[in-house]
Amino acid sequence: MTAAVAEFVRRLREIDPAIELGYMPAEHHALAPCLDETLAAEGVPAWLDAWDMYNGSGYVPSIRGRAEAVRKAHPMNRFIVWLRPNSYRLSDIAPSVYHAAANTDGYSIWSLAMLDDALKHSPGMALPGTFTGADYLAEFKRANAALRADMAAGTLDKPVRISAAKVVPLVAPLSWEDLVVPALRPAGDGTGLDRAITLRDRRTVFIYAQAGQSICVTLAHLAGAARPISLQYALLDGKGALLRNEAVNPGATDTFAVAAPETGMYALRVSGGSDGQAWYSVKVAAPLHWAVDARDSAYLFGPQTFYVAGAGKGGGNPTLRIQSSAAECFRVALNDGTAREVVRTPVVDVALPPGVVKVACEKSPISDYAQNFRLSFPDGGTPLVFPVRERRLEFNK
Repeated sequence: MTAAVAEFVRRLREIDPAIELGYMPAEHHALAPCLDETLAAEGVPAWLDAWDMYNGSGYVPSIRGRAEAVRKAHPMNRFIVWLRPNSYRLSDIAPSVYHAAANTDGYSIWSLAMLDDALKHSPGMALPGTFTGADYLAEFKRANAALRADMAAGTLDKPVRISAAKVVPLVAPLSWEDLVVPALRPAGDGTGLDRAITLRDRRTVFIYAQAGQSICVTLAHLAGAARPISLQYALLDGKGALLRNEAVNPGATDTFAVAAPETGMYALRVSGGSDGQAWYSVKVAAPLHWAVDARDSAYLFGPQTFYVAGAGKGGGNPTLRIQSSAAECFRVALNDGTAREVVRTPVVDVALPPGVVKVACEKSPISDYAQNFRLSFPDGGTPLVFPVRERRLEFNK
């Protein structure tokens, strides 16, 4: 593979000796050492897009070490940190950008459109709180002015014009006013070991409890420093009344318990942010029955095993649709049967047999990249995903 990369670069240089190459993310895959050594040439830089600060972690000294390592591979390598403005508090922008750029080869952002107040932004592109794009641009300009002053004075190696500050993690925004809790009832015998399910983005879990029962839930922020945005969650009763609203810090695991005020349905809505931010696990303690809402879709993160209602009259699902990406490979097996290989196919429809179906999504030997599993049920009557077979939910008939 190294030889193939070197040959590819050689052929590009034959076409244009001055072509400037690059790759992303820097140093996050097996090809990185080869790319670090071959993309640059004498007098021609290579641009290495580093994701270390993308999701809000700010500048830390180890980033400088990574920049020095890639420049050791080739002196013309340029290590550029990449960050996402709405993963940062306004007050953290200038210190993060200033110290990152001074200790590497510069910074870039995704995306400038996020800072354009004239655009109508989706939730994933919205800035925190009531701050505007102009507010954020002012902080970027403040950092840039300090960097230019250091460059003019020859003091870039000692950046002190803006004080360094530890970044305060954001809390993922969460709303629940639009949530409609369906009429569900327990199914299964109520046994079964506690099992967690790993989710991403904003997801909703339905829980059935009797009056006085403890609704005990464990939430784990699995992304940690890779996505340093705190989870936010809300527990609601069947009418939408708020029972609990708290946050879980990056890397933390929190367990809470609330006594059910009455018998019926409850909903737990959790957000780790939008558009690929934090992933997390949810586990509801026995003996409660629970399910993940898939009326729109259920976004599971990483290969795992779960249960769904299969084909059948009066509420079954003839098809499970799994959406991933064109770069991912995985295997899917039903009821411990022969696994079907899915190779870089963004949408896969899996025909379901009757009854409760065990679905195992596993890594493929073709590629280790398998993380996005968006589950839905075209024309299905039970759009739910069950972590525990014996503690399912079903729609009231």
